[in-house]
Amino acid sequence: MDVKSYIDEFLQLIKDPRNVSPYEFSKYYPEIGELGNPNDLSKEEIEKHYSDHLRFKAFEGYNGFVSLKSKIYLVLDLFSKLKKREQETLINYYVLKSKEEDDIDLIFASRDKILSKEEYYKFLGMYTAFLNNIKRIIYEELKYYLDLKDGNENKEVNDNPYPRIFSSSKSFDLWIYLTKNNKRYAYRSFMYRMMCKDKYILVGDAEFRNWLSETFEDEPLDKTKPLPHYHSEERELIYFNAKQLIMNKK
Repeated sequence: MDVKSYIDEFLQLIKDPRNVSPYEFSKYYPEIGELGNPNDLSKEEIEKHYSDHLRFKAFEGYNGFVSLKSKIYLVLDLFSKLKKREQETLINYYVLKSKEEDDIDLIFASRDKILSKEEYYKFLGMYTAFLNNIKRIIYEELKYYLDLKDGNENKEVNDNPYPRIFSSSKSFDLWIYLTKNNKRYAYRSFMYRMMCKDKYILVGDAEFRNWLSETFEDEPLDKTKPLPHYHSEERELIYFNAKQLIMNKK
């Protein structure tokens, strides 16, 4: 299969909620403060709401939930190996296909009468927010790999151990320098938000926390909040001095 075929398969797959586990639904649902999550639901609340409404009759051939993470990885991995012109063509293809595949397969909910009318429309609203967000995430990932290929953002790709997470090797060094002797939640949350503000960290809260727990298993980070929650003059001074030291190093 070529990349287009995998894109088609993925877009078809996510149209049907029966393919999407509660965990991955919450993982790719808009974060607190983002458009699509007006009630600022936590990941745990989103997962519970989804589980409560994901009720349907078993049918022949149903094989259970599909791993969205592995499907996304496959698309991005194949995309990253293409030439720039092929990547540009595929991004345009993805945008067009995403718009074509806007319909959600909720026939099971209306046909089987398992959900009440109120439940049905609540579920529809949440699933629409999920779809819009996961499509946006994938588009931004594809665009990111195109920028790497094109060199538009002048990233230090060869030296950067985590180019998907940090804008450069120095950005990664800055995070290590800032957090090697202080693992406190509020302190690291502040440093994460400051580095995002300066575009040294390129990914959102959930993805960064996943990366952190997978890369440094003894350094988990709970969900972060906006900067004002953690701001202090002492932390700001620490960040400023470290930034001057690391980012200006030759």
